[in-house]
Amino acid sequence: MDGGPADKLEPFCRKRIQRTTRHMHLGEGGKITAAIDVGEMVANSIKSPVSELTLKLTSGPRDLLFELCLQIAQTMPLRISVETPARTALVLLPGQTPASRKANPLNLPRDATVDNVLAQIVQECLDHVSANEACVLESEDPEGVHQTRVAVRRFRSALRTFQALLPPEQFNWFNGELSCLGEQLGVARDWDVFSEDIVKPVASERLDDKAFQFLQNRINERKTRSRQAVRGAIRSERHTNLLLRSSAWLAKSEWRNQPVSETSALLFGPVRVVADEKLTALHKPVWIAGRNFEKLSVNERHRLRIHVKRLRYATEFFSSIYPRKAVKRYCDRLAKLQDALGYLNDVAVAEELVRRICTDCTGEDLGHCRFAGGIVVGWHARAVADSERNLSKRVRTFIESTPFWLAS
Repeated sequence: MDGGPADKLEPFCRKRIQRTTRHMHLGEGGKITAAIDVGEMVANSIKSPVSELTLKLTSGPRDLLFELCLQIAQTMPLRISVETPARTALVLLPGQTPASRKANPLNLPRDATVDNVLAQIVQECLDHVSANEACVLESEDPEGVHQTRVAVRRFRSALRTFQALLPPEQFNWFNGELSCLGEQLGVARDWDVFSEDIVKPVASERLDDKAFQFLQNRINERKTRSRQAVRGAIRSERHTNLLLRSSAWLAKSEWRNQPVSETSALLFGPVRVVADEKLTALHKPVWIAGRNFEKLSVNERHRLRIHVKRLRYATEFFSSIYPRKAVKRYCDRLAKLQDALGYLNDVAVAEELVRRICTDCTGEDLGHCRFAGGIVVGWHARAVADSERNLSKRVRTFIESTPFWLAS
């Protein structure tokens, strides 16, 4: 049929590639097909170089693929790509930038074993990290950094949740690597939050104020440097090694490589037993602190926020194995409490960031920084004081909630 919509379609992107294919035989009966693509992707006048190695396991254990990648990474720089060619091409269109992605909800079978659940949680955390890489590297959207940081925190939380069941050397290595990455992401996230959520609401009414213009310029400089540091970390050999080792760890279920004991045997038992125990342990310090919330010091409230955050991640991990109604009410209250405590932390961090900027200033610049920074911190300190009653109410509402794992 002529004249239909298909006749009006035109390609917006062309891929000019030279492909080299090799077939490799490895030990343990492993066979891998390697395809090397070198060339470019062209959309209008925009060109994007292509240099890709695609490995396909045709036979043998799955972990052979990751072991080979680790060996290759020791001889040449490489990064793992999670984007399809179509998604990569779309980014070349004018106005298109990679989007961020939130964590996918877990849907665990109620009869799942701890071993199965551990693998699913870690896989989702890895997918969450990888899905936000393009947004961090190729976009100025702060949500990419935020979601990557959340993914790293969730990964660390999963490790802590199952720590008693993991070989210590495995836990220590992964936790250490994730901690280093999380610190860099945290610095960048702090400057993003300071700029958008703390300074912007106050500065929007003082756009012509020279002191606020100076403060915003200094913040933008810090944001740029911290974003560059994060991008360097994501592009580094260390990051690629973390992703490959994590994937190999999953493929081989390497946590099973430990002496048989009553503790290690729990890996093959029902996850509900471990979930009940872990959720109770995480809920307890929140409940204890919440009973005397009005008397807590600033540092104690900070520790409460950390306990709430860890409890929130654990509830997200395990919620699907419990009745939905019981879970929703508890989790809604927990999320609101975390948001309120998070604001307290953002204001406390803002005070420190103002001090850092002032430390680098002299003369008139120092005066601008102190003036604008003082107004910003004072504005939010007043908002914190005004919200105290509402925050205390949210704490009381939460600690009066029946934990869903005890109600089912």
